[in-house]
Amino acid sequence: IKICLAGSVEALLRALLTALRCVGVVTKSNYRIILLKHLIGEKMKILKTVLVVVGLFVGGLIIYGMMNTPFTVETRVEIDRPVEQAWTVFDDENLVTQWISGLQKIEITSGKKGEVGSTYRLTFLESGEEIVINELITAYEPNKRIAFDIDHEIMFGNTDIRLESRGENKCELISVSEMGGKGIFMKGLMAMGKSSVEARQQKDYNQLKTLIEAQPLLKKQPDMPADSSMIEG
Repeated sequence: IKICLAGSVEALLRALLTALRCVGVVTKSNYRIILLKHLIGEKMKILKTVLVVVGLFVGGLIIYGMMNTPFTVETRVEIDRPVEQAWTVFDDENLVTQWISGLQKIEITSGKKGEVGSTYRLTFLESGEEIVINELITAYEPNKRIAFDIDHEIMFGNTDIRLESRGENKCELISVSEMGGKGIFMKGLMAMGKSSVEARQQKDYNQLKTLIEAQPLLKKQPDMPADSSMIEG
């Protein structure tokens, strides 16, 4: 609107100066000087307005980021398979790219699988750009829990994932993640992206649920009775 008004004022000023030139009140050189001063003044007003708006946005983003990061995201998914069977799929590094969005490959960089303190390199492809995230395993309990820290040049975080039994042939995956940005500006951007992180995690864990439930249900083997001859012996 401001730009449109500025254009209208400029056109009106041009018409007025042209009329004054015709009656000899304004010379040709004065006409150009007056018009140039007006144009510069209008451009500066627009520039100042833009700078004020940008400054308010950046300031608000910084304050919002400082008040809301790091933030926590909790995701829960019920799975129609026993804990042991769900863990087998969840912990299979050959299947992980099938349920984590954008993940291209996962490589161990130190230690070994299932060992606290081991590190991994995760490579993602986002909008055609390759993103590498480093991961440090901080807890590992087979069929129960895994926790890890993540690190990237613009963000950091940690995640704790548990599988808990919910009756016969059912379990629940519970994931709690804490994330934040590095630097004042990135803190604000990360805080604004919380809802996107929540939606993405829910999508990924739903994909994991589908992958697990696609596996045939493994029936639990009945306990074998003790051999009486062995007891007597």
